[in-house]
Amino acid sequence: MAEALLEECLLENMDLLCSSTPLMDKPQARLSKAKGYLNTILSRGRLTPRYLNEALLLMAKVHYVQGRYRDAQGMCARVGLEDLTQDDQPVYHLRLLAEAFIIKGLGGNTNYPRPK
Repeated sequence: MAEALLEECLLENMDLLCSSTPLMDKPQARLSKAKGYLNTILSRGRLTPRYLNEALLLMAKVHYVQGRYRDAQGMCARVGLEDLTQDDQPVYHLRLLAEAFIIKGLGGNTNYPRPK
């Protein structure tokens, strides 16, 4: 649910994202709900490693679109991207990893365009 809400919010706000304008919680109800779901999931602490990594990567994406680059990179660091194997992974998981590597690589450097 969190990922669906996040993706809908991103699609609706493509113009803001393309102009490197961070999204805020209050005017973006879907973003706020997605972030709330992820916070709830992460605070429970009963996730298997795979689902924990997915939740952390989605939260990294939330932080990134909000312009909170250090927080986004912190989420990616918690996952340990370099240690994850890319063999025999579903396409969905590979997409999350690719987005995380983009977040890690771009960080707060505002001279680069944001991922679409």
